[in-house]
Amino acid sequence: ERRAVEAVAKLPSDVTRVSCMPRGGAPCISTSGTGHLALWRMQSHGTEVELKQLDLTSKLGKNAEHLTDHAWLPLGKEPVLVAVTAHDVVAPLRSTVTCINHQGDVVFRTHVDLPSHGSRVEAMCLYPEGILLAGSGGLVAMFKCAKLKEVAEEAPAEEGKEGGSSGGGGGGGGGG
Repeated sequence: ERRAVEAVAKLPSDVTRVSCMPRGGAPCISTSGTGHLALWRMQSHGTEVELKQLDLTSKLGKNAEHLTDHAWLPLGKEPVLVAVTAHDVVAPLRSTVTCINHQGDVVFRTHVDLPSHGSRVEAMCLYPEGILLAGSGGLVAMFKCAKLKEVAEEAPAEEGKEGGSSGGGGGGGGGG
């Protein structure tokens, strides 16, 4: 069966990762790629559907060009978007983890130093106690961070909305 495309948006850079907010109000997706991170909400106008963009690239600061992956943290009251940037340095390999709520506000940022030469973080996956990072040169690293769970639990719920089920999460895959 053939389906029609509901909505299309065009960005000036490649999109290498896409994911859906695991729960919440209006449907929301996130995209990332070289030098960009964005939230998109679907808005209906009669029979037309539009993708409305909230550009989050500036929230990553000077590290935006090193964005490698993003995922939704499916814990707590409201989903939090987690983005990881990698800095190509000899040693230690430094990555920055930035947590952004669905309104586009940075709620937490931390740095991770990995003792790995010649590696680059390419993907991540979230788990309840932290982040799994993977990349070039066979890099696989587990990063525990209790603050991620705190951030999710402290995120304010939208007025008039119930918590909902968790679902979703994870990251990585594709691209590069």
